[in-house]
Amino acid sequence: MSEEKKSVEMRSHKRIQIRDDAFAIVKPHSDRLLVNIENLSEGGLAFRYISDSEWSVDSLDIMLINDDFYLEKIDVKAVSDFELTDTSLARHMKMRMQCLEFIAPSSFQQERLKEFIRLYKAPAYTGPERRSNVERRRGADRRRDTGFYKL
Repeated sequence: MSEEKKSVEMRSHKRIQIRDDAFAIVKPHSDRLLVNIENLSEGGLAFRYISDSEWSVDSLDIMLINDDFYLEKIDVKAVSDFELTDTSLARHMKMRMQCLEFIAPSSFQQERLKEFIRLYKAPAYTGPERRSNVERRRGADRRRDTGFYKL
């Protein structure tokens, strides 16, 4: 086996697209911030945010805006954090993606995560594979806005 393949860590859970009203509350510095969850699994999640530098996040809460689901204080560690260059906002501000791994969630948290995924995964996309020229010219991301909200 090559050295490169040895260093690559495989996910033990498949990432699932979650509804657009699913958010995580993170505290990378003195402010609590609400970020849109990009995808989620029983082992971790990813979110987008606007910043010139990487955030350090140790724990987070998961919630739905239009429902009473709330799961708090899940310990996490950063797996990756990188700048997104292919977004419509890329030329105006730096958008980043952070991927987090859940660290030893309790059995209660694991069950709530499974329930959350089962109940709130996004419906399968059944539309056209690509956006039309008209949609591209509008420049709006139909799925999400910046994904960054201050509480």
